[in-house]
Amino acid sequence: MSTTRSQGENELQRIIQEMEVHISDIRVQLAAAVKDTERIQKALEYQRHMVSVWDKKTDMAREAKREDLVQEAQEHTRRHAGYAREIEEELQQIQGTAARYRDQMNAFELKIEAAKVRIEVLWARRKRQQMQQSVEAPANRLAHSIDRFDQLMQRMEAEMEIDQELREPRRPEPAPEPDQAASRRLEALKTLKPLHPNNNTPEP
Repeated sequence: MSTTRSQGENELQRIIQEMEVHISDIRVQLAAAVKDTERIQKALEYQRHMVSVWDKKTDMAREAKREDLVQEAQEHTRRHAGYAREIEEELQQIQGTAARYRDQMNAFELKIEAAKVRIEVLWARRKRQQMQQSVEAPANRLAHSIDRFDQLMQRMEAEMEIDQELREPRRPEPAPEPDQAASRRLEALKTLKPLHPNNNTPEP
C-alpha cells in the first residue's frame, strides 16, 4: 500500500505553505507597525510636554504682566496642542488598523491549522479506502479457501467413519431369553405320551 500523497494533496500542501508565507509577511509588517507606533507615541508625548511647557510660560508671563509674552506663549501652546491632536488621531488610526490586522492574522492562522487537519483527515480516508481495496480481495479468497477446507475435511471424516464401520466384523446378536411361562409349557409337553392313532387315548 502506497504511503505517498496524491497530486491533489500535494497541491493543497503547497497552498498551505503559500498561506504560511503570507502570514509570515503579515507578522513582519505588524512588527514594523508596532515600532512605528512606539515612535509616534513618543512624538505625541513630546507635543504634550511642549503644551505643558508653554502653559507654564503663559502663567509666568501673566505674573510678569507681559501681555505680549502671554499671547506668544498661548500661540505656542495652541500650535503644540494642534500637533498633539493630529498625532493622536494618526496614532489611534494606526493602532486600530494594527489590531484589525492582528485579528485577521489570528483568524487566518486558525484556518490554516484547520486546513492542515483536513488534509490529514483526507489522507487518512484515502489510506483507509486503499487498505479496504487491497485487503478485501485476499480476505475473500482466504474465506473461500477456509470453506473449501472445512467441506473437504468433513467429507473425508465421514468417509473414514463409513470405511471403519465396513471393516469391523459384525457381532452375532444374542438370542432372546425364553419366556419362563413358555419354558414351563414346553417342558410339560415333553412329558406327555403320544396318542394312539385310532383313538384319543395315550399309548401304553
